[in-house]
Amino acid sequence: HPSHAEIARQSRQFYLDLSPRFFHCKCPMLDLLVSAQTHKYLEFYCPENMFLLEGDSLQPVPVSKSERVGGASSLSLIEKGRLYSFYDVLRKWDGTPEALEGFADRPFLDYLRHRGLTQGIPYLMYSMAQLPTCHERTLVAMQRLRRYMHSFGKFERPSAFVYTGYGVSELVQALCRICAVWAGVYMLRTRCVEVVTAPSEEALPFHAARRVRLL
Repeated sequence: HPSHAEIARQSRQFYLDLSPRFFHCKCPMLDLLVSAQTHKYLEFYCPENMFLLEGDSLQPVPVSKSERVGGASSLSLIEKGRLYSFYDVLRKWDGTPEALEGFADRPFLDYLRHRGLTQGIPYLMYSMAQLPTCHERTLVAMQRLRRYMHSFGKFERPSAFVYTGYGVSELVQALCRICAVWAGVYMLRTRCVEVVTAPSEEALPFHAARRVRLL
């Protein structure tokens, strides 16, 4: 392992985000940033590697389309075939709980076992769906997996995720900039509890702005 002195000498070559947040390539948040023109103030990167802490070791999380099956080298040909079949079911799923064969409110692990997906396959599913525990409901897990699958191929690099180049705090800075462009006031550490709006062709009178109550 590199020593503290060696890490210090290379400190300009990397940075650590203490509160990392990844975005799916296809998600409402990215759509909002684009529609608000906020993305012009941001840089996004696709992660080249992701890992999940399992016990005392780091296990790679599939980040590209080929790694979802090809990267699972520990799986037999039969298991890989079942995994391909599950991906097909996920692709055709209409999003309704009724299509989950009565497993919608049961643990996701039960549904995987029902479909013959055992060995290392549950680990792949948990990591791709970003599930905190194996007790998550099947409906929630399938919704997350479908969002993961639909996020592939949206941008140039084959990944389901993007990450703000200088950390999630860049979002606040970008929103503050776009607010200033439109002559707005951006207040930090303040929560809005009421907002008065008007049609886009009308301007709000000044007294209406005072009805925006802040805590």
